[in-house]
Amino acid sequence: MQTYLDLYELAERLGLKAETIVSNAKHAPWRLPLRAQLADPRMLRWHITEVERWMATVSAPSGPRS
Repeated sequence: MQTYLDLYELAERLGLKAETIVSNAKHAPWRLPLRAQLADPRMLRWHITEVERWMATVSAPSGPRS
């Protein structure tokens, strides 16, 4: 089973362009799931479980709005 997503797989799951993922990873990492810490920091990888957890919290309803 695959453990990590690369930037193209993450972009597909999030509905974003790969360039947006790279830009956000560099300039606005809070807009993405937490990156996996690998030996080579230039490799952009994300744990599948972390991505799924992040997507669940981002898309979860925040309750009634007033």
